[in-house]
Amino acid sequence: MKYIIKLTILCVFVILKAFSVPTNPTIVSGTMITDNISANEINFNVSDKAIINWENFSIDVNEIINFVQPSSQAAVLNRVTSASISEILGNLKANGKLFLINPNGVIIGENAVVDTASFLAATLNISDTDFLSNNLRFVSPGAGSIINYGTIKTKNGDVTIFGKTIENHGDIQVDGSFNVGIGEEIFLQSGGNDNILIKTKTTDATGFTNTKLIEAIKHEIKADGNPYSYAINLDGDMKQPKLEQPELEQEEGRFYLSAVGGKVKISKCIKQDNINIVAHQIETDTTASIESKPQGSIDINSVDRMELNGICKAIGGTITITNDNPQKACFITGEIDVSADVAGLIDINIARLCNGASLKADSINGVGGTIQINSDRIIEVQKALLSATSVNNDGGMIDVFAKDEETVL
Repeated sequence: MKYIIKLTILCVFVILKAFSVPTNPTIVSGTMITDNISANEINFNVSDKAIINWENFSIDVNEIINFVQPSSQAAVLNRVTSASISEILGNLKANGKLFLINPNGVIIGENAVVDTASFLAATLNISDTDFLSNNLRFVSPGAGSIINYGTIKTKNGDVTIFGKTIENHGDIQVDGSFNVGIGEEIFLQSGGNDNILIKTKTTDATGFTNTKLIEAIKHEIKADGNPYSYAINLDGDMKQPKLEQPELEQEEGRFYLSAVGGKVKISKCIKQDNINIVAHQIETDTTASIESKPQGSIDINSVDRMELNGICKAIGGTITITNDNPQKACFITGEIDVSADVAGLIDINIARLCNGASLKADSINGVGGTIQINSDRIIEVQKALLSATSVNNDGGMIDVFAKDEETVL
């Protein structure tokens, strides 16, 4: 067996010299064999749980790297051990789960395509022992960034990105979950609603930016750090993919963003079955749209300042907006709408409300919904529309309560 592995490494090294592709591999676990080579394409046939350390892992324009694995559930760990950045400018393919670890950073070019069953890129490291035992614990992030300008897509799998600074300026299409984790120690878990567990928060300036389309059945973005040390900017759409076969039942979607110590700014569309956003500060632009499925839920919670200028819509569902600090300003100038045949519930617990806002729980054919506004301190309603009506004159309920003072203008 030792002779076979040494021969494989030698063959790969000789072949790769002719390409700007992953170079100087060291096989730590499992096997890797070059199966098919054309003018610009290399196939690596790897065993399940193969671990390969590379001096460089980059792919040039028009080049294709295929990882051929035993099944879609098989995993291969590629780790860069030098100081070089991974530049994926061509095509990276795998019929299984592909891990790419590079503390120096990963750049996916504008015309590049990553097409795998499941894809993980990280500037944090995972030990060989943890990978082999399926204990997906990632630690010690490098200083590099992970930036996508190209296309990332999976077949019935997830896309996961861990690092300090993460940017998406391309298209990401995921049949499973899209996961982003920012922290010093991160666990990746499978099953349930929470895929990411951050054990150790970061103290550095970090962030996640999205400017293009990310389609996934579930979106999970988690970051933990000191207040104001990082920002999450969502300037691109994040939605569920359209069903190719609408008659088939799809797993319920979820958008979950937890930025305990950071600021979140939303400028475009978030559309999922259910939506949960928790952050230190939250701001939505007038161009922002947050929309759940009919009878779905939207929960928005801030610890510090909140400013909602866009649209929040849950047809016949529930929208809950809370601010944990009554001393901090919270402004709603946009539209909050749960109107439907059977209208839903708007539940707001904040200190200051509404500067030209519109809160609607109207019904066309049934009973109007409920609008509840509660505060431990002050409620200010300035030129706002609060409506829970019904065409059948069967109106709903509007309840405004403040412990200290209530001002309606």
